[in-house]
Formats: sequence, structure tokens, C-alpha cells
Amino acid sequence: MENYLDMQEEEQQLSLQDYLRVLYTGRWIIVASFLVVLLATAYYTFTTQPVYQAKATILVETQGLREQALFDVNYLNPQSTVITNQIEILKSRNLA
Repeated sequence: MENYLDMQEEEQQLSLQDYLRVLYTGRWIIVASFLVVLLATAYYTFTTQPVYQAKATILVETQGLREQALFDVNYLNPQSTVITNQIEILKSRNLA
């Protein structure tokens, strides 16, 4: 009885050669699938319109009160402009 179970276990185990044989048997299906995906990717790459996108943040610093216009909202409090600029920079960048 025990000998029969050992033989049955050996029959159920697959070796590396068994896996390679299955791959070799279906090699044309594997190659055809690879070529279809490759050609579909190449077609998509060469036929779609490229989309270029850029994003930038510009910081304009004032040199002094002389350069600010009299009608500027922050004329009396120039420090709030600097703080607002710094807050916008922090919002716009990906911080590590």
C-alpha cells in the first residue's frame, strides 16, 4: 500500500523538463501573442498625437517699496506679499 502511494506521488510531481516541454509545444502561440502586442503598441505609438504639457510657478520678488505701485493692495504691508508668494510656492511643488 505504501509503495503504491509513493509511486502515485512521483507521477504527480512535475519536473523542469515537463514545464519546458509545455512551453516548447505552445511556442507559436507565445510568439504570435508577443508579435500582436508589439505591433499594437507600435501602431498606437506612431498614430496618436503627442501631448506636451508643462507647469511652472513664477516668483516675482519686489526690490523695495519704490517699485510697488501706489494702487497695489499690499502697499502698506509688503510682508504679506512675500508670505503669499511663499505659500503659493509650497502649494505648487511636490515636497519630499
